[in-house]
Amino acid sequence: MLVFFMLSDAANEPRLGYFCGGTVLLSMGFVFQARFKRPAGPPSGRFSLLQKLKRQPKPKEEKKK
Repeated sequence: MLVFFMLSDAANEPRLGYFCGGTVLLSMGFVFQARFKRPAGPPSGRFSLLQKLKRQPKPKEEKKK
């Protein structure tokens, strides 16, 4: 609806109803998106090899004197 407001404004006939309606719908969308987030699913395991390599401690080299 905000796009319709911008188009009507470009035609020099701004419709304030489009602006108000678009603002209300946009606000409601943000509220519902923030409120009803889906929980993250189980890991797919695509990068399990990289994670295993990352977790392994690096062997420390002994210093020779």
